[in-house]
Amino acid sequence: MNILHVLSNRKWTERSEPVADLVLAQQALGHNAQLACGQWTLETNHESSAEVQAKRKGLDPIILHLDKHFSWSNMGKDVPAIAHLFDTAHIDVVHTHMENGHLLSALARRKSKQQPLLINSCYNVKG
Repeated sequence: MNILHVLSNRKWTERSEPVADLVLAQQALGHNAQLACGQWTLETNHESSAEVQAKRKGLDPIILHLDKHFSWSNMGKDVPAIAHLFDTAHIDVVHTHMENGHLLSALARRKSKQQPLLINSCYNVKG
């Protein structure tokens, strides 16, 4: 099974590590699981970047813009890139881990020839 995890954040947060661990666990089960995360915007990669920490865990993350918050300019870059991933990697399941990633992936799914199952994990509990 081809699984893409979309973490719309460039920072390593309390959500990022469990997502990376889930990707690794799915790989250990024999699935082709990949992580896509946001691009660090400063000149050098920083210890708190999702890319650096994911690589330390043994992953080779796909780096897109994937801001934590919605951005019109980055939407125009990320949606086609995610749709291209769906088509070229023949993604069966896309698991999003933040609201913006879910929106971008849903829009990409509409542009893609592939129609992966879209799953969103919500970590913001209000009440």
